[in-house]
Amino acid sequence: MATNAIVFVKDVKARKRNTSLRVRVANLWRKKMNGAENKTYRLDMILMDEMMSLNDKTTIIKCKNWEGPKFAFNFLCFKTLNQKTMKCNTKTDFIGYVKVCYNLDFVDKKNGMKAPIIKFKLRNLEGIKIDGSLWEDKAIALSSFMSNPDRDPHVFLLVQFASVNNYQGKMSVTSSYEASRVFINEDIEELRTFKQQYLAKFVDKESSESSNSTVGSYMISNVEDQFLNNYRFIITASISTIRMETKVIIVGKISEIGTDLQWYYKGCNYCRAKVEKKFVSYEKDDGTVGGKEVFKCSSLRYRITLKVDDGCGSITMTLFDYEACKIFGKSASYFVQQEEEMINNNESPPSYPKKFDEIVGQKYAFLINVTPYNISNPDSQYGISMLTKEEGLLESICKKWNVEEVKARFLVNGPAVDEVADINEDPIAQLEEVNEQDTMSSTNTDASELSRMKKIVAEDESGSSKRPVDDVYEVDGPATTSINKRKKVNAKEGGSMNNKMNLLIPKLEK
Repeated sequence: MATNAIVFVKDVKARKRNTSLRVRVANLWRKKMNGAENKTYRLDMILMDEMMSLNDKTTIIKCKNWEGPKFAFNFLCFKTLNQKTMKCNTKTDFIGYVKVCYNLDFVDKKNGMKAPIIKFKLRNLEGIKIDGSLWEDKAIALSSFMSNPDRDPHVFLLVQFASVNNYQGKMSVTSSYEASRVFINEDIEELRTFKQQYLAKFVDKESSESSNSTVGSYMISNVEDQFLNNYRFIITASISTIRMETKVIIVGKISEIGTDLQWYYKGCNYCRAKVEKKFVSYEKDDGTVGGKEVFKCSSLRYRITLKVDDGCGSITMTLFDYEACKIFGKSASYFVQQEEEMINNNESPPSYPKKFDEIVGQKYAFLINVTPYNISNPDSQYGISMLTKEEGLLESICKKWNVEEVKARFLVNGPAVDEVADINEDPIAQLEEVNEQDTMSSTNTDASELSRMKKIVAEDESGSSKRPVDDVYEVDGPATTSINKRKKVNAKEGGSMNNKMNLLIPKLEK
């Protein structure tokens, strides 16, 4: 039987059959059949610079006399990427030193599933930095490597078959879901050469010029960075005096789950899923008939109303889908389905899932958004951008921002007039000043006075010395509270919201 002549990949004709190729398989992976591990839908491969699919009639013969390069990398120019001259989705390879790596995160996919992603910053031999990210199993592999306490302090990363990404005008590189190949500190020629040159140019030189040892590649939590370096702490009693759109940190306990608003919403613009709305009726315990509207969608979103108390006051916040999923480990659709099952069994569902009660009484650090609407309507709910109850991080937050001391001073002296003045004027400058003072000890604070303040805070949190607001402040009428509203300022007495607000005056102890 005659043998067909060998042709190059670029010369392959779409309609011509029985073509002979001599190529190197640069990468190969399989597509699962409906996600089943033991069933293969097809095998995909990359042959140097093209991708093609195999079928059941393809014959593969190993080439024994290949003389080309092993990987044939085509490395990205960092400078060109930062100049924004590259087109989005351009296929490329990149190599660099991992300067910073963030914690593994999860994002929503269009099919309602969550995909792992890890972000990092790379540095090349010219000292130019770019942003990058890995997805799926590549993200998990890098996260595991960076979390290994026995790893090399200097991490070098090479990714083949990556893509150029442009998100909101910022250029970066990212892995493909399946086609990319990732090398982390592996013993290949390209990584060995880059590592030798980088260590000689940067690490060895910096070590000789400085007595401090180089920390190498480090992993930092996005949550940790936001709470300790990017935004300021404030007590709830002062948040309504903020006059600039910003984010602030609140440390307090969740005291109540709100029931005024439904705890989920049919926000499916992202996934484009169709929402079915129907009204179902059920028999209550007293024999009467009740009814409820039910929305059927695989991508319903959380919108949980929380009342948070920090010992100085309380505000209402809204916990949205991303953070709620991390806390409860289930999607909103899961709990909606449970409600439907209760209704189908002729049972009356609660106002919210009982799972939510687990966070009541828990202490969290909240990073909340202060929007223009909040500034104009201080009684409105504040959206939660991020929250954490990690014990070590909470301790660091309280130590950095002197949380207990600030609360104690408020309980003794009342609201500080200038507490948010710096935020309203120049939050960045004040944040830098706070960071500079963070390493200094508070030697000017009277020990006995500070001890007395801390005792007051401890008693207040334990409830042993709680008193009605009327006994502590000079107020005209009885104190009333609501999960969604605080006492409003009378327009005739308090004036415009833009004017200085009347402050409660603490009574002097007799």
